[in-house]
Amino acid sequence: MNPPVADACGGMRNAEIIKFRNFAPLAYSAVVTLATKAGCLLLLCLILPAEAKPPRPAPAAVCDESEYFFGAAPNTEIISHDFVLLNEGLSPLYISSVRTDCGCVLARLANDTLAPGESVALNVKFDLKRRSGQQMRRIIVESNDPDQPRFVLALVGEALAPLEIAPDRIYWGNIHTAAAVEKSCEIRFSEGDESYINSVLSPDPSFAAELISIKPRRVYKVAVRTVPPLRPGKFETNVRIETDHPRFKTIEIPMQGRVVGYIYAIPDEINVESKDGRPVSRTVLVYSGVKTRFNIVRVDPPAPEIEASIRKMALGQGYRIDLRNINPSRELDGKTLVITTDCGQMPMISVPLKVSP
Repeated sequence: MNPPVADACGGMRNAEIIKFRNFAPLAYSAVVTLATKAGCLLLLCLILPAEAKPPRPAPAAVCDESEYFFGAAPNTEIISHDFVLLNEGLSPLYISSVRTDCGCVLARLANDTLAPGESVALNVKFDLKRRSGQQMRRIIVESNDPDQPRFVLALVGEALAPLEIAPDRIYWGNIHTAAAVEKSCEIRFSEGDESYINSVLSPDPSFAAELISIKPRRVYKVAVRTVPPLRPGKFETNVRIETDHPRFKTIEIPMQGRVVGYIYAIPDEINVESKDGRPVSRTVLVYSGVKTRFNIVRVDPPAPEIEASIRKMALGQGYRIDLRNINPSRELDGKTLVITTDCGQMPMISVPLKVSP
């Protein structure tokens, strides 16, 4: 472009003015006419910004502390923290979901609707029980914030394990009344937290517990054995361990399982419930408690209208009994399904029915 040339009146040539007016395509221009002292007109081109659009009313979810570091804590503690959520938008914020990535973390929100400028505390509890090493758990918050419909909070820290129990509970499964079996677990005290185990005890006379020292004050083995004959039925009990540790004076290891006979049924009670009062169907599985072959000779339902079909299962030593047309009347409550087998030690088993009101 040639440099603009001023005329006698101090103005600019028209060609140059036209070029000047087309200078800013992203804005609009205005031409202003001014009178000079010499009586001439001076055309000025002003570049004005485009008119700004007003902000659209919308919610805006904000949390100034998206990550909480709880440091190093013993794995016997529960970490509790409040994240403060704020609505910095111009319309109500609706929090539709708060989820965690682990069952060990519980999140509780007092209010799921926030007016503009309102805040709420999101309380989070992290159970460190039986955990060790570096920990990170996420909390996912979903809302109607158009710019950030999903954001993530985090709990970060380290769980210190002065005591490790592996496994931390003993599952016996289905054990026969005459079975003499053994299960065990190992207890490890961490370095700097060494302790003696003084005693182990099973409060249930069906089990006996023995302490075996592998490395004194550091590593122990607890062996648990059945003491037959065992009482049939489900059981939940524990092994109690006494130590000289200042924080773990008493340790309880949970145990659970089921004592069965030569033949047993699952479930051991048939629950009959119907919301609309219509007939229902139920299934009963029959197994050998000593893993031997047997045959079902007959099945006698507690009412003549109940239909029973028997099918041998391809896997395992067992049968499937399908019961149909069970009328959920109170008259059936307490009556039994009788199963006859060719097992000499247990030729007959009975499964009671329970009718829920």
